[in-house]
Amino acid sequence: MVQVRRVEVYSLQGAKPLNEDAFAVNPVARIYGVFDGATSVTDWHDAQGRTGGYLAAHLFRKHFEELTQPADLRCEILTANDALRQAMVAAQVDVADKTKLWCTCAAVVCVQPGQLAFAQLGDCMILGLRDDGSHQVYTKDTVEGISERARRHRLERVKAGEAMDLEAYVDPVRAALYNRTLANTPHGYTVANGTPEVKEGVQVGVIDPVGLEQLGIVSDGLFYPARRGPRADWNSTARFIRQHGMASYIAHVVSQERDLGIRPDDKTALVLHLI
Repeated sequence: MVQVRRVEVYSLQGAKPLNEDAFAVNPVARIYGVFDGATSVTDWHDAQGRTGGYLAAHLFRKHFEELTQPADLRCEILTANDALRQAMVAAQVDVADKTKLWCTCAAVVCVQPGQLAFAQLGDCMILGLRDDGSHQVYTKDTVEGISERARRHRLERVKAGEAMDLEAYVDPVRAALYNRTLANTPHGYTVANGTPEVKEGVQVGVIDPVGLEQLGIVSDGLFYPARRGPRADWNSTARFIRQHGMASYIAHVVSQERDLGIRPDDKTALVLHLI
């Protein structure tokens, strides 16, 4: 029987006016999740100043916090995704325009007898540290490389005869808007945005608990910072957490971002200590 001995919880706001990350700790249902609301690419906000990313992340948080027993995580993500669409319609968001949709990435774990199940969208990630000194990343960052995939997608459209000003996408805002149109498509990335296509992109799996000491669920603000190369360096992340713990790792990331001049993102982590 897998048991969670202790849960560490961290959430640190980045440079934006709101922390668009959220998390769920539900020991009754044995469910734990991190949700990273996507920063809005439009200026929409509600009467309380909350962005679509904030609302999406907290809608998912509330959904998973209110479950009363272990559940099929893929089904629950799709249920929350449907509720997200309903919330957008109620707020009179143009749900036909993908650039206006409220979005959140998600990584959720359910502790079950003999295994841990997970479901994931986007770039919230799950990292396991084992008692033999090894580590494993269980999820795929589908946001990695989106700018290059979007660039190739535009080139393909031009080669097919479509008129398009490719130089216009040097503008980062315009490029970000284009990226949103590729959400939950083969050229894009996975994210909960209220569309039915989300069901095709939910990554699910099971984790063998034998020898598993810690399981970290993190938002992308905790990727090991670097100027160049991949968005994440999991070897460095795992080594630092094993030696110094998650709290010190977060402080290290903040320090590295400051030294490198990187604008800080929201940072959220749950660490499950297992027995």
